[in-house]
Amino acid sequence: MGSNKFSRALAVVGSLGTAFGLVISTTGCNGFQSPDMFSTSPLLSVSAGNRLAMENTPSCIVGYSDFQLDENLINFTITDKAGINFGFNLNTSWIKAIGLNVQTKKGQMDMSMQLSQTADPQDIVTNVMGTGMSQDTAFDFNLDLILFRTDISNAHNTPLTTLLQNTIKNGLNNISTNLAKNPVEWSAPIVYLIDPQQEMIIPAGAIAGVRLGDQFQLYNIDYSWAGDPCNSKLLLPVKTTASPIAMAQVVQLEQNAALLKVYNQISTDPAEKLRLGSRVFVSNLPLKKGEKSRSLMHSVSLRSITSQPLSLTDGSNINLAPYLSAETLGVMSSYGFYPRN
Repeated sequence: MGSNKFSRALAVVGSLGTAFGLVISTTGCNGFQSPDMFSTSPLLSVSAGNRLAMENTPSCIVGYSDFQLDENLINFTITDKAGINFGFNLNTSWIKAIGLNVQTKKGQMDMSMQLSQTADPQDIVTNVMGTGMSQDTAFDFNLDLILFRTDISNAHNTPLTTLLQNTIKNGLNNISTNLAKNPVEWSAPIVYLIDPQQEMIIPAGAIAGVRLGDQFQLYNIDYSWAGDPCNSKLLLPVKTTASPIAMAQVVQLEQNAALLKVYNQISTDPAEKLRLGSRVFVSNLPLKKGEKSRSLMHSVSLRSITSQPLSLTDGSNINLAPYLSAETLGVMSSYGFYPRN
């Protein structure tokens, strides 16, 4: 991955959260702000990832991403030419510090990756393992240690980051394969309503593949939790009507947000007024000349990344979490997802 791409990914990591200690946690259920705190329009604010005031609406049902991803680096083993292992394994509580004079022969990483619905954080969509391996001349760890200890931006194209990439790519490929077997219907929440409820904003835009003129079905959703909203199991989110309340199409577009306008008000029942957390579902995605089909991409936010620090023989540590974040964000689009904070 080139230095510019890596730097852009690091910028996104910075916007998601600060890595320290053993865990980097990047998202939560709160933190919504009032629209009057922004100098830009609500559409631009949503596109930029700013949370608007949501009244008493549970924050997870108006989250900006479709899925949340949790990563846990379980095993990082480096083997030298004498067959001695260094690194850590969380499953066995094994840790062995590594020094700069180690003549490395191979490396292996194993990482668990858990994908959950943003609207239902307790619902695990899929849980997979990602494994990466490097052998012989492809893995020179000594140079990596020097680069990683000086400046994170220096380590964008080293054998260690290649190993990280291979591990993440394997995990994302496994997630993508599982979702292909059990597809999740694309939908997006209404996160901003403009009176008299004829225009609304969704947190998906051009990056997701949305275009001007795309048409969507609008439904109210009945959410019921086993306990506290967003902190307990979502029992059964169901549409409140068999047919759409209204039909709307995209009239304004940003990178990560779209403004929709109702062109067909189907329901006149006062009890079925649109509200924050109502969802839009694809009705019609017009094709350009030469196109045979279209679909919209799912967005993913990095909720947490956990890694044991890599111990060095001089007593210092290297926190791998920022590198995992950057590499995940950098390759995600190749597997049908895009990062959304």
